[in-house]
Amino acid sequence: MQLRTPRNLKTVEFSMEIVQSDENLHLNGIMEKEENLVRLEYCLGILIPEQKQSIELFYLKGLSYQQVAEQTGLEWNKVRSHIQNGRRNLKNCMEENVEMRK
Repeated sequence: MQLRTPRNLKTVEFSMEIVQSDENLHLNGIMEKEENLVRLEYCLGILIPEQKQSIELFYLKGLSYQQVAEQTGLEWNKVRSHIQNGRRNLKNCMEENVEMRK
C-alpha cells in the first residue's frame, strides 16, 4: 500500500474566480467574428470592381469559375486571375488591419 500512495501528494483548493466561464469565451468568439466580418466588408470594398464581383460570386454565392465567367461576361482565365488576385489582396488587407488594431 505504501508504494501505491505517493508521499508528495498535495491537494490544492480550487477557486472558481480563476476559471473563465464558457459564456465569456463564447462572447469573445462572437466579438472576434464580428470584427473579422467588418474588416472583410471593408477589404472587399477596396478591391477593384472585377475582383470584388468575382470573389463575391465564387465564394459567397458558390458559383464555379465557368458560372462566374458566364454571369460577368469575362473570360474564364480572367475570372481565375481576378479570384486569385482578389483573394491575395483580401488576405493582405485583413492582415494589415489586424496589426493596425493592436
